[in-house]
Amino acid sequence: GAGAAPTAVEQPSQVLALPDGGPGPENAGVSLPAEQQSFFTDTVGKAPTVADLADGDVLCELMNALVAGSIVPDSNSAVKIAQFLGACADLGVGPDEAFVVADLYPTPPRTEEDLAPVVRCLQALQRATGESF
Repeated sequence: GAGAAPTAVEQPSQVLALPDGGPGPENAGVSLPAEQQSFFTDTVGKAPTVADLADGDVLCELMNALVAGSIVPDSNSAVKIAQFLGACADLGVGPDEAFVVADLYPTPPRTEEDLAPVVRCLQALQRATGESF
């Protein structure tokens, strides 16, 4: 009795294709309003997801695009967000318009209400730098 080789059972592919730059499941459908997406797209060439914002890299990229060399990004997300907020203050974004690190990190916003302080800060930054879209 020669043993028959086991046959592989074909499994249908369950991979869902997300469009490039599409929101992943981690940000539950919440995203920046079109005006702030344009601010990022026009300034750094891409619109960030909420997860990107929480990482802090894209915030540092945005600030450095607006004010060259204003931030040397740290490796820590919370520090990068704090660096961005400090640079916003330097440009005249008031404390009442800024958000706090905890608004983005360690738990990214999941609702528009949670994201609102970040949007308000970006709007103030656009006014402060004369970037209107």
